[in-house]
Amino acid sequence: MKKKLLLATACVMAASLLWLGAGGGPGWTDRNLGFGQKVAGGWLMVADVGAPVEIMVNLAADGGAMFNGTLRPAGPDNTGGWMGTRYNTTSHGTWTRTGHNTFEVVTLLFIQDNDGNTVLYEKVMMELALKAGGTKLEGSGLIHLIEKGNDPLDSASPVLFPIPVASISGRLIR
Repeated sequence: MKKKLLLATACVMAASLLWLGAGGGPGWTDRNLGFGQKVAGGWLMVADVGAPVEIMVNLAADGGAMFNGTLRPAGPDNTGGWMGTRYNTTSHGTWTRTGHNTFEVVTLLFIQDNDGNTVLYEKVMMELALKAGGTKLEGSGLIHLIEKGNDPLDSASPVLFPIPVASISGRLIR
């Protein structure tokens, strides 16, 4: 009797752990069996916005996304260019699965002047695919620059101009 009870308890615990490990916990229903665990982690990415830009990316298993670039002037050529001296802040957002090994990411960051005042919002939208057994990312994207005073989360807000992101590649940090 004790062996049966012990075996039943072990089976229930193992099934629960397998279910949670496969992505069966709350909030995982749209991630299909642990896709979030495949993309979760730190990534070193390079985005082509006319010139290569390095970005450190952290993707959380639950759909959170945080990007951080270098603290150098913002702009298409990363020298401030047409915007004068402006700096990008850390970008925060979410990712959502779109296919078997694909997902989209939407993040938002502030572009600030030398005094730390926000002058523009930068909304970044990317389509990415997991490659090489989950160790690489590839894709493309689009950046919308939105003037302060407009709601950057409202799709009807005017975009000063879009910046295409021709290619994005990333490697998992191990």
